[in-house]
Amino acid sequence: MATLAAEPQVKLEVGPQVRVSDPGAAHAEPHIAAHPRDRNKLIAAAMHFLGEQETLVETYSSNDGGATWSLSHLPRLREALAGKEMIVAGDTWVAYAPDGMVHASIIA
Repeated sequence: MATLAAEPQVKLEVGPQVRVSDPGAAHAEPHIAAHPRDRNKLIAAAMHFLGEQETLVETYSSNDGGATWSLSHLPRLREALAGKEMIVAGDTWVAYAPDGMVHASIIA
């Protein structure tokens, strides 16, 4: 009879809530990923509602385990929205590759 190895224990620490986006700004479909080797590096993305039918995806990064966050704009999204090349962006997804490169995906 084969025996199964025990799964490694994962320690999860939950700290205080931290505001990532602007107060009062409506956001949806958040997605967050942690760096594969540096637990202090996090990347997040979410839909940001700008108007009745306009949404934009914004990304946020943290280098201190989520204590503070910086807004990062994905290339060309704001320009495409302003030029009416698109009116909505959503279905956010972010991930770190094994080498630490960040990948983001949206549907626009």
